[in-house]
Amino acid sequence: MNNYKAFFLSFLLAIIIGCSSEDPTPDPDPDPDPDPVSEELTTEEVSSFLTDNSESVEEEGKVWQISNAELINASGTINVSSLANVQDDEFIFEKGASDNEVIMTWRPRNDIDYDATSTEDAKKDYYLSVETYTGTIDEDDPSLMDFAEGKIQVEIISEDEIEIQIGNFESKSQVSGNTSKSHFFELCNSCSLLGTATPKTEADYEAAPSELTFTKLLDIEDGNNMTTGAPGLTASEAESKLYWSYRKDNTDRLEHVLSYDLSSEEIEDCSTDQNSFVSKQIHVSSNGVTVIGGLRINYYPKDLDPTAAEPSCNPDSYEHGLRLSRFGSAVMDGSIYIFGGDLDETNSDKIYRWDETNNVLEMVGSLPSPKSWANGDIVDGKLYVFGGQAQFSGTPSEDSIYIYDFESDSTETLSLPVPLFRSYVARDKHLLYVAGQLDDRIGIFFGVFNTIDNTFTEVPVSFPTEETRTIHQMTILDNKVYVIYGGLDENNNPVDFGIYAAEI
Repeated sequence: MNNYKAFFLSFLLAIIIGCSSEDPTPDPDPDPDPDPVSEELTTEEVSSFLTDNSESVEEEGKVWQISNAELINASGTINVSSLANVQDDEFIFEKGASDNEVIMTWRPRNDIDYDATSTEDAKKDYYLSVETYTGTIDEDDPSLMDFAEGKIQVEIISEDEIEIQIGNFESKSQVSGNTSKSHFFELCNSCSLLGTATPKTEADYEAAPSELTFTKLLDIEDGNNMTTGAPGLTASEAESKLYWSYRKDNTDRLEHVLSYDLSSEEIEDCSTDQNSFVSKQIHVSSNGVTVIGGLRINYYPKDLDPTAAEPSCNPDSYEHGLRLSRFGSAVMDGSIYIFGGDLDETNSDKIYRWDETNNVLEMVGSLPSPKSWANGDIVDGKLYVFGGQAQFSGTPSEDSIYIYDFESDSTETLSLPVPLFRSYVARDKHLLYVAGQLDDRIGIFFGVFNTIDNTFTEVPVSFPTEETRTIHQMTILDNKVYVIYGGLDENNNPVDFGIYAAEI
């Protein structure tokens, strides 16, 4: 009897164990939080998450980039993650003077239209300066910070993810923020940009291309005017157009402005009744097209040939007070900056800003030496000027790179691989594409300057035809480099003039 009882208990135990081994195992969490932030997050952890730059390319601090973004306004919620104007934003966090203080530097670069009704409408031709703000970590809620008096909010989601909200909205916290500048971008009262940001790694930075192969996009007329003159060329992100301007060397010597629609392939043409100097610089902003000449600044609408209306070829025109030729210009915060090219040879080292309110030039800085035939552009609050020479004629070509900092009013000087008789410059995020003519005025030099580490990379270029042809101006739009290119044949007739394009 006892043996039977022992056998029965052993058999029952085996059944229980067997059944328990057949119980289903719970599935693991298919999408676990990679680095969840502890509810007991400390001030030190917040500071470390935001500012630890041990794996960052830049020494100043930890760089974050937007991976997803939504524009929220009266029209609803608009996904703007794909816009270059959003993808170029960078946020750098570094430790402040105290343990609970964080300094945020925002590189907004190309702005967006906060009142847009669609993703396409959010594109805007407006380059912004760098903004720096100081925020304080609140010990009661350290995962949420305010900057710029609550107009920028940062919330830590994980060690490798933060949420950034920019705009005018009801603050989610009471943390005070201080700004090192007296202004903030004027946004609409009921809109904001909500983005997810992740740390930027070395692989996320664009590098110089190994080579560029150009093909002709369209033919352009008056090639002889390009050879003897100095045309302007620019691009509009919002309009998806190329714009160029030059002086037509007929009896009247009038200013000529054209545009090319990259979608419809239509060309619009507009000539003024103004006699002008030969050099042109052209820029596009949210206000329209601006052409800077040797004597005047002229404002045109973006639509040069509106439907069912007369072409608007009578621009708003203002004399700027200088006599310029082969000068350079750039745009930041809606202001035009002009440098070099003074025919009187007394102001070629000056940097001027055009005051649109009073329609006058004001000097804002100076370069270490006079410049002519030199171009440049602005990246993150600094003006970069390449090559050129000291005077219009009679002076040698130079290999200098001048980097003027608007914030500190100081200039750093570097060197190009070779002297450039003439230079053309176009911006692509943190990179500056530099095309130049050598002393023979035909030979082409091409390279890319990296503003993060101040390095220069020469880039081989090829064109369908190359004898006696050269580059006459350059711009960049949507990962393509556009140049005005052409030359003269043995009889001094213009050949192969057009706008050529190359994929970056």
